[in-house]
Amino acid sequence: MYTNKAMENPNTNSFDQSSSSIPLTTLPEGFAESVGGPSKTAIFRRDEVSYEKEYCTKSVLVSLGYRCSTAGIIKQLGRKNESYPFDWMISRLPVVRDCIETRFRYFIDPQYYVTKQTHTTHYHKGSVPTPMKICDETIYENEHYQGFRESVGRSKSAFFRRDEVSYENSLLRIPKPLSIQNGDTYAHVCAMNHRDIHTKETQEYYERCIRRLYELYETPSKGQKVIGIYIHPTITEEEYAEQSYQLIDEFRDFYDSVLSNAPGWSAAFFIMVRTVHPYPITDYKPKVIECVESSERMQIYVVYTNCDFIDAGEIFMQNAYIETDQMCELIGKW
Repeated sequence: MYTNKAMENPNTNSFDQSSSSIPLTTLPEGFAESVGGPSKTAIFRRDEVSYEKEYCTKSVLVSLGYRCSTAGIIKQLGRKNESYPFDWMISRLPVVRDCIETRFRYFIDPQYYVTKQTHTTHYHKGSVPTPMKICDETIYENEHYQGFRESVGRSKSAFFRRDEVSYENSLLRIPKPLSIQNGDTYAHVCAMNHRDIHTKETQEYYERCIRRLYELYETPSKGQKVIGIYIHPTITEEEYAEQSYQLIDEFRDFYDSVLSNAPGWSAAFFIMVRTVHPYPITDYKPKVIECVESSERMQIYVVYTNCDFIDAGEIFMQNAYIETDQMCELIGKW
């Protein structure tokens, strides 16, 4: 096992500004390293519960992006026992796929990153004021992958040739009205907004994260179950009506190509759909989370949100309590 450092601390990080009704579980130091080890020490004896058994029987939850919200939910549940590459950054699903297939060749090399000043802004009605600037930030944009986004519809590199899937209508589509030209952080497809890849500490951190991911991906422990979770950027009901078939096809394609042959892996994809309804969303959508496709090892869900919902922060912001709680309740059962 590896030594926890900085953001690798299972259930804390330096930019935690969230509050929740769900208590965090802080594991004793050495817990993760000791699970399955030769000696059973007192750290496993807590109120007659076998922590070793609980850890080993729970699925490992791995964030596949697209931003901090996925890792934030895993952390909220007390299940973030180790860090993986896509935990605290911006990573769209086609980028995740290419990273895994190229063994993170373009992800880990600092020469592909440029420093940019950007902002997170919420543009949709319901916020006061509209638009609402949430924060200014410094990000490290991966030009290699951003170049793929900008070349869609012109040159078709190997990154886009995916079994008859049209990447002109791909997951790289940026939800309106976000744009690179306007300096929106979440208009990027691969960017680090909490770490500087140009530092030795960050490079070593990601090397450890990548190594852990491949250990799970290629040689998981016997009987180990792993669930990769991807939360798609929030889109409107109109956008969902236009894009739903392409999104579902692309989720299937990612699973079939990347995870179907990975021992013990399953996948869960969430499409966040902002409605015109005010908080609480349950007054208008009794079924906030709808499973639109399910197989033995892959599920696709739509999460309907209220109009005040903001896709920013460690998980979500504004009146996002019901949506967050129901997602935590669902994922926490896995």
